Amino acid sequence: MANGIAKDLFERRVPHYLAAYLGGSWVMVEFFAFLEDRFLLSPYLTNFVLVTLALMLPSVAMFTYFHGRKGPDRWQPIEKVFIPLNLIIALAVMATMFASRDLGAMTTTVTVEDPEGNSVQRVVAKSEFRKSFVMFPFDVEDPALDPAIGFGVLNVLAVDLFQDIFVDARLPAYYRDKVREAGFEVGEVPRALKRRVSQELNAPMFVDGSIARPGSNYRLSLSLHDARLGRVIAEHSFEGQDLFALVDEASVQLRRDLDLPERVIEQTKDVPATDHSTDSVEALVALGRGIKALQEDDDYDVARQELSRALELDPTWAAAAVALFQVHVLSGNVQAGAQALQTAMDHLYRLPERIQFAVRAEWYAMQQDFPKAFAVYEMWAELFPQDLQAQLYVAQVRSFQGDREGALAALEIVLELDPTRIDIMESIGELNEALGRTEAARQAYLRYQEARPEDATSFALLAGLERRAGNHDEAAALYERASLLESGNIELITELAGLLTETGEFAGAEAELGRALASATSPEQRYTALRAWRTYYTFRGGYERALEYQQQADTEAAAFHAPIAQVQLKLLGLRTYVRAGRQEEALARLETLTSQLQPPMDAMKPIGRIAVYEAMERAEPLAQALEDGRRMLETTGLRLMEQDVIYGQGRLHEIRGDWRAAIETYEKELERYPTDSGIPAQIGRCYRALGEFGTAESYLLRTLRAAPYHGRSNYELALAYDAQGRRDEAIRRLRMALDTWAIADENYTYARLAREKLEELSGGR
Repeated sequence: MANGIAKDLFERRVPHYLAAYLGGSWVMVEFFAFLEDRFLLSPYLTNFVLVTLALMLPSVAMFTYFHGRKGPDRWQPIEKVFIPLNLIIALAVMATMFASRDLGAMTTTVTVEDPEGNSVQRVVAKSEFRKSFVMFPFDVEDPALDPAIGFGVLNVLAVDLFQDIFVDARLPAYYRDKVREAGFEVGEVPRALKRRVSQELNAPMFVDGSIARPGSNYRLSLSLHDARLGRVIAEHSFEGQDLFALVDEASVQLRRDLDLPERVIEQTKDVPATDHSTDSVEALVALGRGIKALQEDDDYDVARQELSRALELDPTWAAAAVALFQVHVLSGNVQAGAQALQTAMDHLYRLPERIQFAVRAEWYAMQQDFPKAFAVYEMWAELFPQDLQAQLYVAQVRSFQGDREGALAALEIVLELDPTRIDIMESIGELNEALGRTEAARQAYLRYQEARPEDATSFALLAGLERRAGNHDEAAALYERASLLESGNIELITELAGLLTETGEFAGAEAELGRALASATSPEQRYTALRAWRTYYTFRGGYERALEYQQQADTEAAAFHAPIAQVQLKLLGLRTYVRAGRQEEALARLETLTSQLQPPMDAMKPIGRIAVYEAMERAEPLAQALEDGRRMLETTGLRLMEQDVIYGQGRLHEIRGDWRAAIETYEKELERYPTDSGIPAQIGRCYRALGEFGTAESYLLRTLRAAPYHGRSNYELALAYDAQGRRDEAIRRLRMALDTWAIADENYTYARLAREKLEELSGGR
């Protein structure tokens, strides 16, 4: 029987035609593979052709069986059913496998105008074909080598890789805080944590390795890991006397291991490491020491010294100049930073184009030409629309400009380019909240939660949303669920304490705050706990105690905040000094702190003055500070600080007794910041002062819906109720206010006024 079947198949020439089909298919697959490599077409294209040909094989076999024999033949009924069915199944399978795949070119061409009006054209990689991975500093296995050389080699390798538009490497700046929260520094991350960090950064792979010096040679070992499965994808060691040549070899091999097309590797601009960095190992070690001091120890003095030495050893090293610029600026020495940045600009040709954009933008900012600085970032994103980092920079810049819609659009592009970037759902949710789109924000947080059910962040974000909406029970339940996932999370504990404070559960709030401070093990955690204590006492009118905690928090911040950030933080904290009765000290500190701000960082000066003079209720100096603040906003375009100016203007109208103007200003503030639950209280107290008690009540209740024990709002509402003859309601509100202010300072005006009013109303019964 078998012989009969075989004879029949041979007579119908089925084996002949199938062999020809398979041979032709192989030729076609090879041809498309050639096209992929020659013209940088999608690597999915060959798979598409291969799967299509394989799926249609049954139809080819059937057609050959019925039509392969010599002589005339007819279409059989089974063919008319089977072949269309096979085609439908094939199309369905192809749609399932390839519908979301780009089968066209791996690159696209973009043309834009630069800030000077010149036309610029670039060929850029599409995001689907870029390779994302996290890079960790190299272990140093030889005691004769400086441990910091691992940081230096990482920096040089990263810059080398940035020349390739298909590479998306994530450096320690992306994950330092995550690693520290886990109790490690970036140079000592265990492999299990590397896997977790990479997955949290939505990178499917990570790279690590080691450096040794056996004899007179260097040995550079490199490993590429699968972050999800934990297995090693590829391992290589390179040995030779020239360390920088080894970096070049490692860079090329890593891109091969990432499965980039050989033509991409061959055609990508790939200047030697000594051309874009340095040829001095001593300078490399100095750079590594500077970066290590910054990333692990927050030691800006050592970082500045070592980076300066690296630049002395190689004055043309643009990357070292950029790092030194950043350290100088963060230290508050803008003039020295400008000199370092000019060095980077003089040797900008040594940097990959992607880094050049950031340097040019900083250079324009240092010239205080902020519109051009912003334009450079926009140009970067337009030239490299598939570059996630460019879009993230644009989102940040637009946030600084106060353009929330624009920032949201940039983040939506990021998500469209890479749907796995679930981490940005937090920013998308926050921007939607700021725009008053509560439901859109909730959906963003829920999407985060669905993608990462084991991450407490999404529960905390949803809890905050419910808390601001006045849904306190729902918020408490969400905080509880978050704490089950991360019971030792200090920020979660303090957020729950804040909720308990706003709802009048003060004993519970103090217990949580005490637990947070007792559990804190790092300067960052202690800072978070101390600032929460400061917020607690501020809410309750205890400004003297609030100031004590604020000063302790400032001390902790010195261990990890950049010096310039510390100055800015202290400027905004001057209100606490004034309200604690230390006005002269506040003025002295204002003078000291503002003297440390050099252009363009001196944009914060008006904001500090507004904070002090508003709290002191000094109209004329406040008016001058507001004029300077508006000028600063106009000059810099940094609308991020606009709320401070708007609020200060409203307070100036209040101080002068111009309640209508104050209401108009606060309404603009509320329109700009619709989720700020404190703004309705500002409007409500102005309407109360005007005698429009019904309107005042509606606004004050909006604040009290979010924070039922907000002292000032309850006091103002009590006055409105009393004026309307609603004595019992007024007494209840006064008692709530006094519960909040039970630990207020003796000289706290509103606590005294509330007590007097309660005595008046209670005594008149």
